[in-house]
Amino acid sequence: SKRKRHAAVVESIKEDCESSEEAVSTVIVLKEGLDETQQQIDSLAEASVDISNSTGELNDELVDALGRLSALEETMDVELKGEVAAVAGRVGALEESGGSSSASAAELKEEVAAVAG
Repeated sequence: SKRKRHAAVVESIKEDCESSEEAVSTVIVLKEGLDETQQQIDSLAEASVDISNSTGELNDELVDALGRLSALEETMDVELKGEVAAVAGRVGALEESGGSSSASAAELKEEVAAVAG
């Protein structure tokens, strides 16, 4: 009877040990999964920072390009107004001189065509 009790206690201890080993294995697998997940989170955080920095750089480049475009538009506008004023002056001069000269009219047409582009 003592032996049976002793054998039953030993069997119970063996079962507890096996159960504990399974629990330890499960904990190890969970820990490995947690470490891998943490690495993925860290990678995503780094990628997010990179994307944020790239977005900021693109924004800066866009603002710079818009500024250059605006300056170019102003320059073209001033140049075009100057050319229109010059042609208008020539028209005025031609009208004052009684301008029926076909050579002057032809030149004027060429200038207007050049300005109109």
